[in-house]
Amino acid sequence: MIRQEDSDLVFEYMSSSFHKGAITSMDVATSKSLFVTAGVDRFIRVWNYITLLEEVAKEEYEEIMCISIHPTGSF
Repeated sequence: MIRQEDSDLVFEYMSSSFHKGAITSMDVATSKSLFVTAGVDRFIRVWNYITLLEEVAKEEYEEIMCISIHPTGSF
């Protein structure tokens, strides 16, 4: 995220962690401001797109081919 103050650019981090490699699957909850991603790094990450923060991260033992989140964001 970039803000401009007195003609100087100020950079702010959106989040503290990201996938290491490609994202293989992604889904969005329609009732909450959440989306979930899965990557080749075998991590599943749940993000809040309003606060721009990662809510949950979990590493799996096997490669993740597809991921889905319930429309309510609860499952």
